[in-house]
Amino acid sequence: MQNTEVGRNAAGQREEEGVFETVMVFEQSEGTDTAGGLIGGLKILAGGRLEVAWVEPSRQSFLRHTVERMNGKASVAMPSDEPGDDPFVTRALAVPRGSPQFIETLWLYLHRYYGLRIV
Repeated sequence: MQNTEVGRNAAGQREEEGVFETVMVFEQSEGTDTAGGLIGGLKILAGGRLEVAWVEPSRQSFLRHTVERMNGKASVAMPSDEPGDDPFVTRALAVPRGSPQFIETLWLYLHRYYGLRIV
C-alpha cells in the first residue's frame, strides 16, 4: 500500500492523504464510567467518516458494525443541557456531519450509547 504524504498534523506526525487522525477505542468497563480494554483503532477520514484501522478479533463484528452505522449518519443528536419551556421535555441538539463539533459529539455519542471511549 502506498503512503502519500500530504503534510504533518499538530503533533508533527506524517499524515496519509485523507487520514486526519488515528485514535484508539476502549470498551467501557461494565457498570463503571472508566475505560476498560483496548479493542481497536479507528482512522478519522474526511467528513468525519471512520475506518477501522485494526480491531481485536473478538470485537471485530461489533466495531465494524458500529463504524458502518456511524458513517451512515448525516448528524448526531445528543441530549441538550439548554433549558426549554417545558421542564418535562428532553431537548436534543443535532450536530450535522461536517460541523466543527461533529467529531467531539460523535465521541460523546459512542460513549453514551455504545460504551466506547475514544482516545
